[in-house]
Amino acid sequence: MNSDTLAQRALLPGARLVGRLYWATAVLNLAYLALMLVQDSPMRRFIAPAGVVLISALCISLQRRQRPRAAMAVYVWGVWTTIALQAFARGGVHQPALFALPALFMVAGWVLGVRQGVMLALASIALVLVLAVAEQWQWLDLHVDISPLNYAVPLVLVLLVSLAVLLFILQVHWKEVQQTESLNQSLEATVAQLRAGEEALHRSEQRFFKLNASSPLPIAVTRLEDGRYLYVNAAWERTFGWDAQTALEKTAIDLRFWESLALRATWIEDLRLHGRSLNHEMVVTTRSGQRMDLILNAEFIDFDGQPAVLAVFLDQSERKRTADELHRLNTELEQRVQARTAELSQTLDMLKRSQDELVHAEKLASLGSLVAGVAHELNTPIGNALVSTSALADLSREFAQQYARGDLRRSALEAYVQQCSEGAELAQRSLRRASELVHSFKQVAVDQSSERRRSFDLSGMLHEVVDTLRPNAKGKPWQIRLDVAPGIAMESYPGPLGQVVINLVMNALLHAFEGRERGEVVLQGSVARPGWVTLSCSDDGQGIAPEHLPRIFDPFFTTKLGQGGSGLGLAIVHRLVTQVLQGDISVESTLGHGTRFVLSLPLLVSEPQL
Repeated sequence: MNSDTLAQRALLPGARLVGRLYWATAVLNLAYLALMLVQDSPMRRFIAPAGVVLISALCISLQRRQRPRAAMAVYVWGVWTTIALQAFARGGVHQPALFALPALFMVAGWVLGVRQGVMLALASIALVLVLAVAEQWQWLDLHVDISPLNYAVPLVLVLLVSLAVLLFILQVHWKEVQQTESLNQSLEATVAQLRAGEEALHRSEQRFFKLNASSPLPIAVTRLEDGRYLYVNAAWERTFGWDAQTALEKTAIDLRFWESLALRATWIEDLRLHGRSLNHEMVVTTRSGQRMDLILNAEFIDFDGQPAVLAVFLDQSERKRTADELHRLNTELEQRVQARTAELSQTLDMLKRSQDELVHAEKLASLGSLVAGVAHELNTPIGNALVSTSALADLSREFAQQYARGDLRRSALEAYVQQCSEGAELAQRSLRRASELVHSFKQVAVDQSSERRRSFDLSGMLHEVVDTLRPNAKGKPWQIRLDVAPGIAMESYPGPLGQVVINLVMNALLHAFEGRERGEVVLQGSVARPGWVTLSCSDDGQGIAPEHLPRIFDPFFTTKLGQGGSGLGLAIVHRLVTQVLQGDISVESTLGHGTRFVLSLPLLVSEPQL
C-alpha cells in the first residue's frame, strides 16, 4: 500500500472538517474583499482574495460531489498559485505570504500524499528562487533595501527544513498507518473467523436441536454447576411423563428421577473423573411411578456459553425382561436336554444291544444257511453209503441162507465177494466225502464262533469257506471261482474274515444274478505291498445303481426287503473289515457289468477293536 492510498484513507474520516476549512477560507477572503472595498484599495490587491474565494467555492462543489481528494488538491494548488501571484505582484521574496508555503505543502503531503507534498515543496523553492533572481536582475520593479538573494536564502532553508520535517513526519505516520492497517486486516480476519465460527456454531446448534427434537431416544441437557435441566426433547417428555415446562430449571432430585441417590453420586463422580460416562446402568422412576431400567451415556458440552452435561437414555427394560425370559428358557432347555440326553443314552444302549443281537442273529442265520447247505451236500454221500451197506446186508443174508442149505456154489461165492468189494468201496468213497465236508464245516463253524486270532494260510482258509458255500450254488447256473496265490500266511482272525467272504458271496448270489441264465463269482487274493494283502470279490451280474452305492454299507439298507434280505450283511462286512480285521473296503460297480468289492487287509493284526 503506497502513501497516496494511506493519505486518501486518512482524508476520508476528516471530510467534514476539511469542508468547514473551505467555507472558513471563503468567508475570510470575502470579508477581506469587503474591507478592501471600504478602504478603496488598488485593484491589484483584489486579485489574491478573489482567487481564494473562487478556489474555495470550487472545492466546496467537489466536496459535495464526494470527491474530497480532488477538492483538497484544487485547494492546495489554488492557494499556492494565489500566493505566487501575490508575490509577483507585491513584495517578491519579501512577500509575507511566502511563509505560509511550508504549512501548505505539509498539509498537502499529510493529506494528499508524499508525492503531492514533495511537488508542492519543490514548486515553492523554485518560486522563491525565481522571485529572487527576478528582483536581483530587476525584472520586477520592487524597491527594497535588502538584497533579494540574501532574503531568499533563509526562506529556502525554511522550506527545505519544513520539507525534511514533513518527510520524517510522513514516514512515521506511514509506519503507524501501515501497522494500523495490518492490525485492521488482522482484526477483520479475526472478526470474519469469529463470525464464521458463530455461524457454524449457530448451524451446529440448529442441527443439534433438530436432531435431538426428532431423536427417538430421550435426551436431556443439565447445567454442570447445579444439575438443573436446561433442555429436554420430546422423546424425554413422552418416556418419563414430565413436560419441558415442568422439568426445566429443576434437578433430577427435585423430580425424584433416580431410584438410588447413591448410584447417582457414583455416576457424577465417574463423569467428573473421565469427562464422559458410557453404558452406565441406572434405574429411574417416571412421573406415573413406573420403574424403568435404562442405559445412560453422558458427556460435557458447552450449552449457550455455560458448561453443561448432555445425557442420552436408552430404555433396556424390555431387553432385560427378554434376557430374563431367555435365561429361564435356557435353564428349562438345559434341563430338557439333560433329560432327553439320558433318554437318548438309554435308547442308544438299547439300539447297541439290538444291533449286537441282530449281528449275532445274522451270524446265526449265515451259519444256519451253511448248515442247510452242508446237510444237503452230506445227504448224497451218506445216502450212497447207506444204500451200499443195505445192499451188502441183503447179500450177506442171502449168502448165509445158501450156506445153511448146503447148496453154496463156487460161482455164488465169487459173486458175493465181488459185490461186497464194490459195495464197500462205494460206501468208503461216500463216507470219505462226508468226512471232508464235515471237517470243512467244523473248521468254519469254529472260526466264526470263536473270533480267535491265529495263524493260517489264506488260500486254504478260503478253500474251506468256498467248499461250504458251493451247496448254495448247486443246481444253479452260477459258479464260484477261487483265484488266490498260495503261501500267503496271515496272523489274523479267520472267523471274521470267513464271515466277510460268506456275506460277500451270498450277497452276490442273492442280488447279482437275478433274471440271468448264468453268472460267476470270483475271489482273488494277492500281496499288493509288503505287509498287506488285497482280497477282492467280483461278479459279472447286473451291478448296483449309482444312487445306491453311497448307502450299501448302511445298516438295514437293502433292495430285497421282505425277499430274504435283512440289510445287515454288508454293514457287518464293513464293521468286521474296519474294526476287527483293521483294514478298509471299497466298492466299484457299473450298472449292467457287475460289482467288485476290494479289501485291503494287514497280514498281522492286533487284538480286535470291537
